[in-house]
Amino acid sequence: MSYTSLIALPARLMLLPVHTVLPPIFHRRLCAAAVTLALLSGCAAVSPVVTPVKASPAEVPATSVVAQTDQTDDDETVQPEPEATDKAGKTETAAVDEAEVAEQQLLPKLDMDSRLLYSLLVSDIAAQRGQPQLAMTTYLDLAKKTRDPRLARRALEHAITSGQINFAIDSATLWLEIDPKSSTALHTLVSMLVRTNRLSEAEPHLAKLIAARPAEAGNSLLQLRSLWNKQSDKQAVLVLTQALAKPYADLPEAALALGFAEQAAGHADKALVQVDLALSRRPGWDIAILLKAHLLEGRSEKEALEFLAEQSVRYPQAKEVRMSYARNLIDARRLADARKVYDVLNRDFPDTLEIVVGLGMTAMQGRDYRQAESAFVHALDLKPRNPAAIRYYLGVTAEEQRNFDRAMDWYRSVPDGDYRDDADRRLVHIYSRQGQKEPALALAEKMPVDTESNKIMKAQTLAQIHRENKDLTAARKVLDTALKEFPNSTDLLYDRSLISEQLGQLDVAERDLRRYLEIKPNSATALNALGYTLAARTSRLDEAEHLIGQALAIEPDNPVIIDSSGWLQYRRGNFQEAARQLKRAFELLPDPEIAAHLGEVLWQLNQRDEALKVWDQGKQLDPKHDVLADTIKRLTGK
Repeated sequence: MSYTSLIALPARLMLLPVHTVLPPIFHRRLCAAAVTLALLSGCAAVSPVVTPVKASPAEVPATSVVAQTDQTDDDETVQPEPEATDKAGKTETAAVDEAEVAEQQLLPKLDMDSRLLYSLLVSDIAAQRGQPQLAMTTYLDLAKKTRDPRLARRALEHAITSGQINFAIDSATLWLEIDPKSSTALHTLVSMLVRTNRLSEAEPHLAKLIAARPAEAGNSLLQLRSLWNKQSDKQAVLVLTQALAKPYADLPEAALALGFAEQAAGHADKALVQVDLALSRRPGWDIAILLKAHLLEGRSEKEALEFLAEQSVRYPQAKEVRMSYARNLIDARRLADARKVYDVLNRDFPDTLEIVVGLGMTAMQGRDYRQAESAFVHALDLKPRNPAAIRYYLGVTAEEQRNFDRAMDWYRSVPDGDYRDDADRRLVHIYSRQGQKEPALALAEKMPVDTESNKIMKAQTLAQIHRENKDLTAARKVLDTALKEFPNSTDLLYDRSLISEQLGQLDVAERDLRRYLEIKPNSATALNALGYTLAARTSRLDEAEHLIGQALAIEPDNPVIIDSSGWLQYRRGNFQEAARQLKRAFELLPDPEIAAHLGEVLWQLNQRDEALKVWDQGKQLDPKHDVLADTIKRLTGK
């Protein structure tokens, strides 16, 4: 047996422990026979491919496209199946044989002695018995002595398996030193150097990788950022990127790569300079546009939106830019504008899942449930990998159209996972809305209580059931009990404030909302709720105006807050200003309570036909809405 064929022996036996391959009695005979054969045969045999030891994904350093292994690398030669007897199989076999012969010419010519044989057997037996540290140490020592790249590779594999990153770097360095043409060794070494923040050591290797494919240098520079992780030294990354980009200074990708590096280092202004340079070299480049928008957003949301709007018009085929514009509009709570953008996008790119879902979500927020339903059905036709959310929102659109049977079917079709609990809560809500209090309570009692948030959600659901069934005292009792366990829950404080207001206990409602603001002083929700309560239920209008003004400063386009401001103006007797604000709120969010407020203001302005139209629109949204029904009855007597 030759030295080279002995190295390959453990690879053929890798799937079985040593003691199952041969009985113990044969172990000494195997060693003796191997020594004899080695002494007789020398080192002329062709070496088979070494089978690598697989590490878990967490143990193997990730590499970007920059560091992907070249599939034609001789180190990754695949062995043909023995059964392949057709012409193609014979061709593959011949190609592999040629690769093996070429590899053989690079291998050291060594005679097998007993000491080397013993070290090889110890290494492989250690690996088989789960002792990778002993295996890697022995393999690396052997690789240094024999200058055999396969042994350096084996040392590297066992070092990665045992989590010895520095030892792995030493092994990869030796492998590359022995075989400078091995792309696998180079890529692995670069990945580990980056992973351990040894960026200055990685620089020459990365430069070599980029220079090896000059036609792809731009893409390689851009993909550098995928190598860095959260622990990377951002300043060192910037210095490295500057060095790597210098030979390619005229490329737009070089400027953009520097833009990303400057951004990561916290230099937004310098990043903008580089991004503008990239865009001057490649106008309409979506990646650069998106990065610039992100940088501008850190300075001014308005500036970012204006930039995205201008770029969307200038480059209508830049789908990602237009989608980003729609998302930013949603973040700015400009839902009506976002819906318009999605509507046009859907006509231009009709089968893009994100666009279809975005249209459905914005239509649903605008209470256009028919369009929302149509969009979500289309989204299901596109066969998303996880349809749970879409099925859930189809249930919501059906429920809001008061098609409760269809809604319940959709909710029941939601698979286990993130939306299952939400679907069950909506089922509870439907039972409750239909006056089926007992089934609603029975289903609510089955809700999970394994976490604090789930316990709070269950309490909110139970309270909602009681409130919808006009049992405000029971609802208040549920919330009181829950708040004893979770006194700082802003969700519970908010819900109890609503119940307390309905019960006429304004002192409790105000106390809960002020406690909410102690916990979250910049909550537009709480500021608006307290301001509206004071405006609607008390004469403390100046205080109410101050609170609502604070909420509007945080969310100026929130239709609920605009509604509160409009109602405050009505309470002050400023009917024209009230009508202007309430019309805007109703345009942004068609809602039965906003319809009640706007209709009342129009009624007082003697625009009674307009008021009746608005109320009719509100009744179409929810014919049983208490505030709307009470307003109409109070003013018309009907």
